Amino acid sequence: MTYLPPFSTRQNQAIAATFRRYPDIDIYQINDYHEALAAFYLLPKVLPVCLSLRNAEFQGLWPLRTKEEMKEACSAFNISKERCTKYIQFGNTSNLLRTAAPFISVR
Repeated sequence: MTYLPPFSTRQNQAIAATFRRYPDIDIYQINDYHEALAAFYLLPKVLPVCLSLRNAEFQGLWPLRTKEEMKEACSAFNISKERCTKYIQFGNTSNLLRTAAPFISVR
């Protein structure tokens, strides 16, 4: 059986692949939580981003209460535990829209 990541994960990885294919892109506008992880897939290269915060309460919070839930989220988003903890985790949940704000402040 082939594992197919959630749509938002595939979408973000596709956006990152587009940036790698067209390196002359100057800035990436993140319009909503659906696209908030794309810049992560480019690290260590940093692409300037502009974030539109318009829906700060993400409707589908991913629980991160246990090690198993953290492992599942990291696997689903194809991201390390360290990056998940640093950027995605907010209390005991994840919030992809909130993810972009710390990324911008750190990068």
